Amino acid sequence: MGPVFTGCSPVLLAILPLISESSKATGSIYLISYIIGLTGFLGLIVVFGQKLTSKLNFIANPHGKFKRNLGIILLVMGVMIMSGGDKKFEAWLIDHNVNIV
Repeated sequence: MGPVFTGCSPVLLAILPLISESSKATGSIYLISYIIGLTGFLGLIVVFGQKLTSKLNFIANPHGKFKRNLGIILLVMGVMIMSGGDKKFEAWLIDHNVNIV
């Protein structure tokens, strides 16, 4: 639902003043253009999202290796955060000039 709400708020707030200041015909064109663009974008998300999820079925498998490995990573990260090990690891990265990006 992120793209839905992200698409609605800022752009719509920018279009509403334009609609109220312009004539009814121009305001209607702005609003219809916005609606067509938003529905087109959401349509693309639906089509390509279904294709993507059908290719990534291994992620949804609750007994698969992906979920188990992700669980182990999250547990290790949780222990590191609770013990302060994440800060020590970040300091080590900075001291040794490790560029991750």
